[in-house]
Amino acid sequence: MQHPLLAFGSLSLALGGLWPAHGAALELAAGDILVTTRFPAAVLRVDPVDGTQTVVTSGGQLNLPSGIALEPGWTLVVADAGPLQPAVIRVDPSDGSQSVVSSGGELVVPVDVEVEADGQILVSSQNLDFGGKIVRIDPQGGGQTVVTTFGVATRPGSLALDPNGDILVTDDLGAAVTRVDAQTGVQTPLSSGGLLSSPIGIDVSTAAFVADFSGLVIRVELDPPGTQTPIASGGNLSQPFGIGIESSGDLIVSDQGGLADIVRITPGGSQQVLVPSLASVPFHLIVLLEDPPTPLPTVSGWGRWLAAGALLAALVGVGAQCRSQS
Repeated sequence: MQHPLLAFGSLSLALGGLWPAHGAALELAAGDILVTTRFPAAVLRVDPVDGTQTVVTSGGQLNLPSGIALEPGWTLVVADAGPLQPAVIRVDPSDGSQSVVSSGGELVVPVDVEVEADGQILVSSQNLDFGGKIVRIDPQGGGQTVVTTFGVATRPGSLALDPNGDILVTDDLGAAVTRVDAQTGVQTPLSSGGLLSSPIGIDVSTAAFVADFSGLVIRVELDPPGTQTPIASGGNLSQPFGIGIESSGDLIVSDQGGLADIVRITPGGSQQVLVPSLASVPFHLIVLLEDPPTPLPTVSGWGRWLAAGALLAALVGVGAQCRSQS
């Protein structure tokens, strides 16, 4: 049986993985929505006001991109399930360039990615049939460490970090959300059954918000754990997949059902179509909650020559003064 996330893999390889990596020079800003897509493989920026889309990067190392996260240095990391090289790929949004952080090893079908406070990268990796692992990756050297392993009756999906730094992971096979201790790897059920039928995407603020592929968006309480509340269903929601939370508390949902690709949902459940139709199939997404740090001013071109000339003149002047005093 072919893994669901590898469906049409050969087509994606033909359309995406053989292209050179390219993208626009971007300046990210608070509120931007970044979404991975397939057919072709890409990372897109979606304007939160009018839904305008800009390619951040496409092709290159991207074959079957899925999860996406932001690193402390404002680079992006993408979980890519390409069968030839399952990997975590780093993307510089300023120019669209790509580099492989880690590949192979414990990464069989990388599904989602999160970045811990210290910069370590967490990846949910599914087996080709059932089960899987959460893997911690060194962002510098790419070394892999297994955090926890899931049995054959489960399938780890999307990741989110709760306020304590522990890992929340969706399980579409077991219709559950599981909490994983980030240090020990011990698994504790957060919520299962009920409204949860095929939970895929998850994000966290004061509660966990889950995109369920059955057509629901669900709120799951963290403390006390487990209580489920339906937020939205029907309307433009057909097959919700990825989910992110805006600073206003509104939810941004990617949907693969074809009614609308990117939908905004208020806490009260009302829906606004942000992007009716992308040129490719949307997968996971993140919402940027703050502006990037202001970059230090750089000096280039003639400015470097002028600075070097001024420094040389100053040194000559100091030397002459020293000789006159000796």
